[in-house]
Amino acid sequence: MDDIAKEAGIGRTGLYRLGLSRSQLSEAAIVARLEELADDLRPLMERDLPFAQLLIEGSVATIASARNDPELRHLLATTKAIEITRLLVGPNPVMHDLALSVLGPAFRRARAKGEMRDDISDDRAIDWIRGVYLMFILRQDLTPQAERDLIQDFLLPSLAVSPGSPRPHRSGTRRPRSASRN
Repeated sequence: MDDIAKEAGIGRTGLYRLGLSRSQLSEAAIVARLEELADDLRPLMERDLPFAQLLIEGSVATIASARNDPELRHLLATTKAIEITRLLVGPNPVMHDLALSVLGPAFRRARAKGEMRDDISDDRAIDWIRGVYLMFILRQDLTPQAERDLIQDFLLPSLAVSPGSPRPHRSGTRRPRSASRN
């Protein structure tokens, strides 16, 4: 708790008066740091590039930023793994909205250009990407090129429209079953 109080600029007793647990304080510090990192990444993700290039380069930059940030590394190292998982990829609206604020504009541009599948909602795409990014952040054995290759081979095809294939479309209603499935 001393390290958290020091980072907050208050005494340890002042920290206890707030009535928050160590995990709540750690979570708030992680979110605050990720918000700062997201602010740095927004200009990259706002560039008008082809979706494939933007997703690959933006993903590599996001992963490197999170993995290489000393403050975030310290916060993650002092937080229980289950709490990190719950915060970063669980049903956490703050983290979801933060990721959506960075990636949402790129999704809208990509859909408008016909580069991103429109049968996948932004919410589902964000949930998927958050899990993928956490997996990459926790892996220390991958080079930036290996990360780029995995993103290109697996993440990108899950979101991008394949060249030459019809664009799937979800109108919000269920598609009727074909007669052969009945």
